[in-house]
Amino acid sequence: MTEAEKQVQNAEATEQKDEKTSFSWDNQMNDLKELNWKWKLDKGTIFVIAAVVFALTFYFLIGDISSELRDDALVVQAQFKDEKVIPYESINNLEYRYSHVYGEKIGAFESNTTRCGTFENHDLGTFNNWYTNYVYTATLETILVFYDNGRNCLVFNLPTAEETQAFYLELAEKAGFPAVLPEKPVIIPDTGWSDTFD
Repeated sequence: MTEAEKQVQNAEATEQKDEKTSFSWDNQMNDLKELNWKWKLDKGTIFVIAAVVFALTFYFLIGDISSELRDDALVVQAQFKDEKVIPYESINNLEYRYSHVYGEKIGAFESNTTRCGTFENHDLGTFNNWYTNYVYTATLETILVFYDNGRNCLVFNLPTAEETQAFYLELAEKAGFPAVLPEKPVIIPDTGWSDTFD
């Protein structure tokens, strides 16, 4: 190989080295731009996720049920649910219970404070065994309103036992039922001790 050929070969190698260096520099710049774009995308994604988490937290932690006795009807509405308007003349029976009515969810919403929607319970004897439940979970006492010839049942309460009792008495009076609370059942706690000795 001649000296001139060596110089040409060295020059070509140097050019290729420069091309590789600049190419890798361009790649690095492109990588940085791509990372910056991805970071912006990730910030947007994080913002959307945070907004959804906040909305769901609000949705599941906050719940409100409003109950009203109008001149001609009982009106109960729960947050995110339809308003129930039950004329007094369509009420067939009222029942006051010192416990919740439990059933299988059909189309219901439950939060930390409320349980609202359609449930199924075979003990109530309603059409399809379905009932509407608008209850505060912290209050055990409930009011059961059977209406439309016993085909439907609305189970609801107010934020406290005292408010639920007062509302029941007023509802019973307006609907033409005896305004009397049933006797509260006595619950004897199980201590685990037996009264019999061997």
